Amino acid sequence: MWRWMGCCFFVGAGLLYVMDTQRRSAGPTDLQPVAAVLEQGRCEPVERATSPGKTPLYYAKPVLSYRYEAGGRTYHGQRYARRADATFSTSAECEAYVASLAAGPSVTAWVSASEPAYSVLEPAQPKAGFGYVFILIGSLFGLAAAWSQIKKWRSAV
Repeated sequence: MWRWMGCCFFVGAGLLYVMDTQRRSAGPTDLQPVAAVLEQGRCEPVERATSPGKTPLYYAKPVLSYRYEAGGRTYHGQRYARRADATFSTSAECEAYVASLAAGPSVTAWVSASEPAYSVLEPAQPKAGFGYVFILIGSLFGLAAAWSQIKKWRSAV
């Protein structure tokens, strides 16, 4: 019985994690590189909720503004990654990222061919690997439960 419960828990948790990762990174998939000009770039601290009485966790999020041309029109973008809540773990990492963007005469914005108003600077999809590990562990629990049940049926015959 506990094996089936373990199977359901781990597979369910893994599926929820994978679906949440995909939901947070939703957006067009037909991205093409376009030259863009960085107009503004800075880092802002972001406080993440913690348990009451504990020291809050701070992360850094780049606040960017860039412009690019697509289809003969000029657009302004602010999205740095597909996930709207993407952050850097330290402000130094964020500052280094913004400095690397500001160092060049232009940056590469990835623009959707079907929706030119949608653009990002980092087109990579977030990885859902952690969720797949949970699904694998749940599958192992399921195999153990099935094997145990098969052994019981064989011994009963």
